[in-house]
Amino acid sequence: MEVAHIICYPIKGFAGEILRKSDFFTNSALPGDREFALEYRNRIPPDPSNWRPKKHFWQSTETDLISQILVQWKIGSIRFKHQNGVLQVSRPLSKNSDLCNWISTLAPNLPSFKLVRLKTGFTDQREPYVSLINLETVNAIAKVTNTVFHPSRYRGNLIISGLEAFAETRWIGRSLLIGNVKFEVIEPIERCKAIECDWHGQRDTGLLKRLNSELLTGACGVFLKVAQSGSLMLGDQVRLD
Repeated sequence: MEVAHIICYPIKGFAGEILRKSDFFTNSALPGDREFALEYRNRIPPDPSNWRPKKHFWQSTETDLISQILVQWKIGSIRFKHQNGVLQVSRPLSKNSDLCNWISTLAPNLPSFKLVRLKTGFTDQREPYVSLINLETVNAIAKVTNTVFHPSRYRGNLIISGLEAFAETRWIGRSLLIGNVKFEVIEPIERCKAIECDWHGQRDTGLLKRLNSELLTGACGVFLKVAQSGSLMLGDQVRLD
C-alpha cells in the first residue's frame, strides 16, 4: 500500500491543491486544509471566531458553479477560471473581498458571502481529522452504482492504492505509519449528497441512495487522527502498526 495523492483544500468547497509532500502535526488537520471558506452573510454563526458546521458555507451540494471554477494553485498566486471570467489573487490568501465580488459577477442571484479564515480549518467535523480514501473502494462504488470513477468526488486528503476495496474499514481502532507520521484510525466517513458532484462536470443524482441500497453503507474512506507529528510524501508506504 502506498500514498497515491496528497490533496489540500485551502478554500473549503473549492477544487483542491495537489501536494508532493506535507508535514503533519499532532491533533491537527492537514496544514492549510479548509483554512478559508466563503460564509453566507445571512447565516450568523453562534461563535464567529471558532469552528462552525458546513451549513454556514458555500458548497457543492447547493450549486454546480463551485465545481465549474477551475483553480490553479501556485506558490505566489491563485488563479480562478470560469467560462465567464478569470480572477487572479496573491498568495498567501487574505480576507479581502475580491473572490466574493468575482463570484457575484458570475452568479448575481447568489446570496452575499464573505471570506473567513480559521487557522485550524473549517473541516466538516469539529475534530481536526485527516481523511483517507482507498482507490479500490472508489472503484468498487463506481461499478456498483454505475457511475464514473472519479476519486475527486470524495475530497480526501490522503489517497492510497494497493489495498482491496473497503479493507480500510477494518482498520478502525488501529494505528497507521505513513512516512514518519503515526495516525490513529478513528471512524468511517459517512457521506452526504456532496458526493453526487464528481468535479468533472457531472452530477450523479441519487448516488448516495444507490450506495446505501447496493452496498448497505453510506461510507467511503476513514478519518485519521495525527498521533505523532512528522512528514510524508507521494509513494510512501502505508503500514499497519
